[in-house]
Amino acid sequence: MVSQIRQNYHENTENAVNTTVSHVLNASYHFFDLAYYFDRDDIALPSLHKYFLKLSENKREQADKLLRYQNQMIQ
Repeated sequence: MVSQIRQNYHENTENAVNTTVSHVLNASYHFFDLAYYFDRDDIALPSLHKYFLKLSENKREQADKLLRYQNQMIQ
């Protein structure tokens, strides 16, 4: 038996959330990469390193929130 919540959660919505999570995590990985680019000895811009690390963390938190929402709706 399918739960009432699952019945009201359209498949297109689930796919859209999954796609959004994928894009958000991709952005997080790019920000993480940039953070460590600016942390190199030949670049050494610690402010940009911290800035991009924070952006990466924020994106991961957004993805986590979306995945928690997704899991609540599917159960």
